[in-house]
Amino acid sequence: MRNPASVSDLVETFGSRPGSEEFVFTFFDPYAIGLGLAEEALAFLEREGFHAVDRRFVQYTQSSIEAVYSPNRPIALDKTWAVPSEVYLLESSCALILRTPGRSASAEFKALKGSADPRKRSPHHLRSRLQAPTRALSLMHSSDDTRATLEEAATAFDPRELRRLLESEGQPTRRATSAVQRLPGAVVGRTWRPSPMEFLVHLRLRLAEEVELVAPFADDLTAPWREAADQLAALRSEPAASREVYLRVVAREAAWVNDAVQAGLAHPRRPGMFDYRVEPALIAGVLELLHHPALYRETDLTRLIGPLGALVRNAYERVLLRSALQEFE
Repeated sequence: MRNPASVSDLVETFGSRPGSEEFVFTFFDPYAIGLGLAEEALAFLEREGFHAVDRRFVQYTQSSIEAVYSPNRPIALDKTWAVPSEVYLLESSCALILRTPGRSASAEFKALKGSADPRKRSPHHLRSRLQAPTRALSLMHSSDDTRATLEEAATAFDPRELRRLLESEGQPTRRATSAVQRLPGAVVGRTWRPSPMEFLVHLRLRLAEEVELVAPFADDLTAPWREAADQLAALRSEPAASREVYLRVVAREAAWVNDAVQAGLAHPRRPGMFDYRVEPALIAGVLELLHHPALYRETDLTRLIGPLGALVRNAYERVLLRSALQEFE
């Protein structure tokens, strides 16, 4: 869909035309859609004066999402396992052209959404309201200025559509308000929205439960996890405090993890048994990874985590796991 010549002509024609600054391109990623957050975000933006003039679902590819992020590369797209590569391939994103009459839409949106880094934004920011968990899972993107709006919008909309939209001075398309385009409800739901640190502790508890009958972990190892899980549940909106609690967990478990890993690796394999959820050696490998998250750089998480259906339960949790591990890079 992206034609470089058409995009260049679009930028040349509308890049500095008065009124073009009233438009901004944005999209909500599959993670936001899966959690049912996009419509909530749109309602917030409408109250702040943003109006959708066009929208469509788009399945981003690695190359098309790099066309959006490559100018400033904010989240390390060049890494072989980069979170963006994972999240955008889950399913469709929802792309929108929003307008704020008489104002700079890009600047207004940037001020409202807040930083992708949870430690650099305030509670009133949109990303804070939606509990965007990490820098890589920031739930949304918006263009920085008019030129970026035109260039980035062309990854989701045909340049001919964009031209007609701008020439009409923002007359909403039928697609902008169609019930057919309405975002789906939550795939995962908001009943349990753990912070990244809380999720890493829950994964430890899931590991313990998986091997409880065949190769149980010592109580001295698991007790701090259960204590921390309760503490972290109360700190979901406080990333700095959550990180401190989690680092204490890692320090406390250090004396016990090595024994648990060695016991798991030494546990005899059971011929004919293909239920890897209770394979102690594999559980041991996952525990070692969680205790030494820097190992993720050298680990094929798909091969390691893939068979553990009871550990990482859906694509959204898989993305959250990768994002959480990236916090320790």
